[in-house]
Amino acid sequence: MKLNKTEQKLVDQLEIGLHDEQISNPFSGREVVLPPLGVALHDYIKGCEITGNYKQFDTARYLFAKLYPNEYMILLD
Repeated sequence: MKLNKTEQKLVDQLEIGLHDEQISNPFSGREVVLPPLGVALHDYIKGCEITGNYKQFDTARYLFAKLYPNEYMILLD
């Protein structure tokens, strides 16, 4: 999937691991397995949420929903 400039800039600054990880929704307990980019985006979103960086939070959240729509509905919706 093609990323726009803003999305690509965000991805370029992430620390992306090498392995898939199982991530759970702390409220519902539902779990999904995410690829490394998905894990990095999820971690970034949670970090932005904690620090109140809502501009980057929205950018990352929209990108996560674009790339991983099913996982977004389980983890972040």
